[in-house]
Amino acid sequence: MLRFAFAIGCVGCTQGQPRSAPPSAPATSPPSASEATASPAPLPPTPALAPIPLSPVWLYQGGARRVVDAADAAAQGYTIVDLSDGWVPFVLREADYRETFLGLAQNRIDAELDDLMEGKDNTLELFGIPPTLTVLRARFFADVDRPCAASIDLAAIARLDRDLFYTSNTAGKKRLDEYLRLERQVARGHAPAAVLERHDARKREIDALDAVQKRLACEQFFPGRGFFRPRVYDWSTHIAVGLFERRNMVFGWGFMTEDTRAALAKPPLVLAHEALVRVVRERVVDAAAILEDGSVKERGNLVDEATRVAILALGVETPEKLRAFWDAHSDFAELRAAVKLPPPPDYYAADMDLEVSIDRGDVWYELPFRDDGSEKPQPRERTPHLTLFVNKDGRKIPLIRWRTTIGNWRSEWKDGQEFWKYKNSDVGWRVWRHIVAAPVWIPPDTTPPRSLLKKVKVKVGHTWEQQIVPDLDGLGPGYASAYGLAMAMHVVESKRKDGTISTWDNQIRTHGSVDYNSILRRYSHGCHRLHNHLAVRLFGFVLRHRPSRSVGQSRLVWNKAFEWEGVPYEIKLRTRGYTYELTQPIPVYVDESTIKGDVKKPIEEYVPKIVPPGETPPAAPADTAASPMSPSPSVP
Repeated sequence: MLRFAFAIGCVGCTQGQPRSAPPSAPATSPPSASEATASPAPLPPTPALAPIPLSPVWLYQGGARRVVDAADAAAQGYTIVDLSDGWVPFVLREADYRETFLGLAQNRIDAELDDLMEGKDNTLELFGIPPTLTVLRARFFADVDRPCAASIDLAAIARLDRDLFYTSNTAGKKRLDEYLRLERQVARGHAPAAVLERHDARKREIDALDAVQKRLACEQFFPGRGFFRPRVYDWSTHIAVGLFERRNMVFGWGFMTEDTRAALAKPPLVLAHEALVRVVRERVVDAAAILEDGSVKERGNLVDEATRVAILALGVETPEKLRAFWDAHSDFAELRAAVKLPPPPDYYAADMDLEVSIDRGDVWYELPFRDDGSEKPQPRERTPHLTLFVNKDGRKIPLIRWRTTIGNWRSEWKDGQEFWKYKNSDVGWRVWRHIVAAPVWIPPDTTPPRSLLKKVKVKVGHTWEQQIVPDLDGLGPGYASAYGLAMAMHVVESKRKDGTISTWDNQIRTHGSVDYNSILRRYSHGCHRLHNHLAVRLFGFVLRHRPSRSVGQSRLVWNKAFEWEGVPYEIKLRTRGYTYELTQPIPVYVDESTIKGDVKKPIEEYVPKIVPPGETPPAAPADTAASPMSPSPSVP
């Protein structure tokens, strides 16, 4: 039986040291009439989104508020910050995905676009969809006042000074058994100093794990019926830690590493306050159309400064003031706040001369495997990063410098089998002309069929069965798309003799990504990944400070039928996403950077995979700096 799947537009680290600025961008020409033919065909004209009602609004100062006219507040230098449950980031505001974004942020629908079960929480902030203030308020009263929280020893978590990793249930049980043997040995007396030292270290570990499990159980993070093995780092605990990380915007893998331990050791009131600050931050960044976040030290941190001012104006600058804020605010359906934010820098304008530089860091073209198939280390001292500049009065001013990715050896499908293929990140000058909101990834013919599928649990009668279905999440549109929530296309533009513009697109993009940890450690297929929330910020900023036109929701008719292990599947795509076209493209320079090893040019040939008998093909090579980790439980 042929299985069908539809992906349709839904309705209703360590950074390397910066190099010098890129060479001067080549001159670009204004768009010609012929360029429109290269743009995605827009849908027939649709009614524009209704403007956000601005009057009246609440003017906030020191926690006090009064109703004012929005136009009067704006004339006095106040910024209108949308705190309503209907807020959508600027770049997504006109896309069909807008309604899905709202449904997820408001906890009305789940990741499968079904009605969200009562008592469930999407916790999608890590993936670029922060919760609404109504959701935060409900979380506050559910989490902060739990009676079980009083018995949890948060200090035991804070005392743990080493990372704990899940490997297997059996390994976790062995560690507990070892601790119990040490405990008995110490209880008998006269234990050697080495035994006492090992016992104390293991006790800190077991006590911390015990406190973590009690907290996760109290706050209902354990999946299913909440079963776990006490004082054992089992699979259920691993999943629950990952869900805790998602809830609290911790970039982790479901392991008790430093950032995760620090969050687990904080009282619920502190975490609730941090969550409000993060949500307000995204609203402030969007309203003020600012970007500088401290990633370029000499530029300062406009994002945090504006957020701090807004939080002070709202009167919730400390966790202790949070309850009073929620008591005073119960309806966020249309709440908009007028806040006096710091003035923008002098280089801000409606049309900023923006330019992008991408440093690829240390690049290895050599095969990452030896002849016997074992992995060959390819360490990177310099990691890739993207810098956005504005050119102003002869100055090239860096605004942000963010970690990103470059290509490497990846799996490709050729002649019915998988090969290694080097997916290079093109170097030299390119331009961003098209920005796509809620983009859809169209898998090329060389995509291995198994990577287009995923395992899901489906309820059949009274039992749950595991089935293999097309991975529509990875295609999009949506936060889990291979392109994330927003992207910009890298193309080469050149002027023909007749004055028209020709374009060459090698399918390289700068885009968001649901695989947030890959940006810190691993590689892409040639594209430059960003965290979803940063991609949304970046492209919203570009559209607010660069003239553009809305091309619209792009139609698509794309079908793919394929087989895997004798079972036929079919995927249908009907949209590419919502496209904006910049009137004047933004130059992008990708530096060749430092080529490591003996091979100085990308290998063009397909390289056979060495697969021992009875084993599956090896996964794509990971950055050798990465710790041994299991697949992230944070990815739905």
